[in-house]
Amino acid sequence: MATGENGGIPSDLIIWDLDGTLADTLEDITDALNRTLTARGLPQRTPAEVMPSIGRGIFNLIAREMGGAPDDPDVVRAVAEFREDYSANLLVKTQLYPGILEVLDHFASRKQAVISNKIQSMTDSIIEGLGIRDRFIEVIGAENDYPFKPDPASTLAVIQAAGVEPGRTVFIGDSDCDFHAARNAGCHVVLVTWGLRPPEEVRSFEADAHIDSARELIDILR
Repeated sequence: MATGENGGIPSDLIIWDLDGTLADTLEDITDALNRTLTARGLPQRTPAEVMPSIGRGIFNLIAREMGGAPDDPDVVRAVAEFREDYSANLLVKTQLYPGILEVLDHFASRKQAVISNKIQSMTDSIIEGLGIRDRFIEVIGAENDYPFKPDPASTLAVIQAAGVEPGRTVFIGDSDCDFHAARNAGCHVVLVTWGLRPPEEVRSFEADAHIDSARELIDILR
């Protein structure tokens, strides 16, 4: 259960991961990846096969699925094609997880932000396309001044910009990257079980709380 005074997690600032936490992006990513693989005569992947590769950047995703290294010329070309395809198809099947909009509205008086390892332009387009950009004081994606999570630099930057303490910040995510980014920044962390990692893997990390539905946040954040 949650830590903090009065049995709840202090949450002057709520930081959200995107893929697997706020939004179910798996099918659109898989479809774009499969079109990229098919163009190279490679076999199609199922969403379940693609899932473990998501969240660590596009180069790692493509390299794993092509069986190469991130700096291989073939992988670099495939990444460019995937980016073009996926950028044009970000919101075909992607949608918010159940209860997310209700929770965002419930905590509208709190400062909220998004930190993702997805490319900044894609992160922005998804957040805007889902109609939730106005909920966040900041949206940070990849390919800017910050390294990928689990490096805490982006988390610490958001905490500083918000003018709050790490101990009154909670990071909500679905992966080891989110867990370690939060812990490395000295803030609380809630891990969700509906995302892109198996529930048993998620529960193996000693987060402040593990939740099976977004609405549980209303009871555990204070």
